[in-house]
Amino acid sequence: MAIFKLLKNLNVFSPQSLGKRDILIYGTQIVKMAQDIETPFANETEVADYSGFYCFPGFVDGHVHIIGGGGEGGFFTRTTPQSEQDFFMSGTTAVIGVLGTDGIMRTHRELLGQARKFSHNKLKTYLMTGNYALPLVTLLKTLQEDIMFIPEYIGIGEIAISDHRGSGITLEEFRRILLQSRVAGMLSGKFGKAIIHVGGIKTGLELLRQAVSIGDISPHQMLPTHISRTSQTLDEGKEWILTYGGFIDFTAGEQAIEAINCLLQDHVPAEKILCSSDGWGSMPVFDENGNFVSVKTAPVDTLYKGFINLVTQKGHSIETVLKLFTSNVSDFFGISKEGYGYLREGGIASFVLADQDLKIKETFSQGERVFSS
Repeated sequence: MAIFKLLKNLNVFSPQSLGKRDILIYGTQIVKMAQDIETPFANETEVADYSGFYCFPGFVDGHVHIIGGGGEGGFFTRTTPQSEQDFFMSGTTAVIGVLGTDGIMRTHRELLGQARKFSHNKLKTYLMTGNYALPLVTLLKTLQEDIMFIPEYIGIGEIAISDHRGSGITLEEFRRILLQSRVAGMLSGKFGKAIIHVGGIKTGLELLRQAVSIGDISPHQMLPTHISRTSQTLDEGKEWILTYGGFIDFTAGEQAIEAINCLLQDHVPAEKILCSSDGWGSMPVFDENGNFVSVKTAPVDTLYKGFINLVTQKGHSIETVLKLFTSNVSDFFGISKEGYGYLREGGIASFVLADQDLKIKETFSQGERVFSS
C-alpha cells in the first residue's frame, strides 16, 4: 500500500491562485506543494497526473443541522440527516454543527455523537453549543464548560433573534452569553464566536447594534446568518459590514447568490462575507398569522452550486468567490490554524479536484480520496 500520494500538474488555488503545483501527501497532511516534485520512494508512492484540473481547498460549511432540524409543524415535520458522503460529493470537507429550533427533543449528546461519527469518517466536524432560545441547551452544566472541556465545541449558536420561534431574548441576556462565550474561548484557545439566526421580524439586527454600543463586545464576535431573508435584513447586513466592520453569512440558494453578487459588484469587501448551507435544517413556510403551512429539508449541495454560479454566470474570479466558502469561514471561526479553508504545506490534505467546467471529479479529505465521480 502506497505511503505517499503525489498529485502532479494541478492548477492550485489556496484560495489565492498559486498557478501550477504538485502536491505531495503523507498521512493526513500536505508535506510539500511545489513545481516538479520528484517522486519519493517510488515503490511507496501513488503518482497521478492531473493536468488541466483545478485544485481548491475543501469547502467549510459553517452552519449544518447534522442531526436534522425542524419540527415546527409537529413531530412528523422533523428533518432527517443523511450521510457524510453528501458533503464529499459537493466538495465540503469540514462542517460546523448546530441544534436550532428544537432544543427539547434534540440534544447535545446526540449532536456530539454525530460529530464524532462524521470526523471518524473523514468529515471534520466542529460544534456550537446552545440553540435558538434561552436558557441555552448545553452538554455540560454551562456553555463555558462545553467550550472549554469539549474539543469540538468552538462557540455558541444558532441563537434566534427577530423571529417568532425565538425566546424574546433581552439585551442583558444577549450580552451576558456573548461575554461568557468570549471568555471561554480565550481560556481554551478558541474564538468563542456566536452564530445569530436573524428572522424576518422588523427588529432585524437591532439587538446586535445595541450589544456593541457599550464597547466590551466586538462586532467580530457575532455572525448574523440568513442575511438575505428580507430586503431589510440584507440592507442591515451591508451596514453591519460597512459601518460596524462585522461579518455576515448567507444561506446558499438563488436569492442569496443574487444578493452576494450585488454586494461584490458594490465592492463590499469579500473577506467579510460567508456562505453556509443550513444543511438538513428545515425550510418551513408560515402563513400571515404564523401558522405552519409546509416544510422542506435544506440540501447540502448549495455551496458548490453557488460557487459555480458566481464564477460562471456572474463573472467573479475563482479566488474571490472561493474565500466565501473556505478561508473566510475558517478564519472567522478560528479553525484555519488546522489548515481548513486553505491549501498549504503542513496543512490538512482536504481539497477538491475539478475539471475545466468546475465539475467535481474527486474530493480528498484528511489525505484520503473520499469521492470520485
